[in-house]
Amino acid sequence: SPHRAVGWARLVEVERRSADRADPPCSHFGDCGGCALMHLRYEAQLRAKEARVRRVLGPALQHALGPIDAAPEPLGYRETAKYVVVRRGGQVVLGSYAPGTHRVADMSGCHVARAPIPAVAAAIASLCDETGATPRYVVIRAEGHVVHVVLVAWAPDARFPDMARELRRRKAEVAGVVLSVNPSRGNVILGSEEIPLDGDAFSPRRFRQANPRQAGRLYADLVAAASD
Repeated sequence: SPHRAVGWARLVEVERRSADRADPPCSHFGDCGGCALMHLRYEAQLRAKEARVRRVLGPALQHALGPIDAAPEPLGYRETAKYVVVRRGGQVVLGSYAPGTHRVADMSGCHVARAPIPAVAAAIASLCDETGATPRYVVIRAEGHVVHVVLVAWAPDARFPDMARELRRRKAEVAGVVLSVNPSRGNVILGSEEIPLDGDAFSPRRFRQANPRQAGRLYADLVAAASD
């Protein structure tokens, strides 16, 4: 980098496998860029993250850092998933932008999202293929056994209400589908106009922690520290 003492490289071959190296459970690892450390055992991931935090804190604050509290669920924890929607080879792909590009990497079967989300995403992709309707983005939120879906589009489309009803028929866990109209060409996902399509008329802008279980543990630690 011309700005700081950091370099980047591309892995060509593994000549000698580290004891910390693991086989990534996701077939999209290295493409979507969402899980940069999935090639490491979870214990090694924690050590790498701790070392990075120690570098940021510097020597003066080293004593304040305790060991990382490992997550009970390293995979399948994320309750919100955001997808970019593209048509490729005549089929709809729900994915994410590959790092540093505008190429959309397939995210089907994502191992980080909670169990209901990948199946709902697959159903949405199938319905897009069947109906010809193509939203710009899809946001899926799973709260317990309840799933809410946001379809983001340039403009309303008469096919979206039918698509929402069919999605809820196929996936009983989907409690509501809302359309967010976003005609802007910027990188903001949600638009200002919200149209309930079927089921619960929820707010797409409602905040939800990506990992509520770990967030709860963090808040508990903060309360305990403040009480000392």
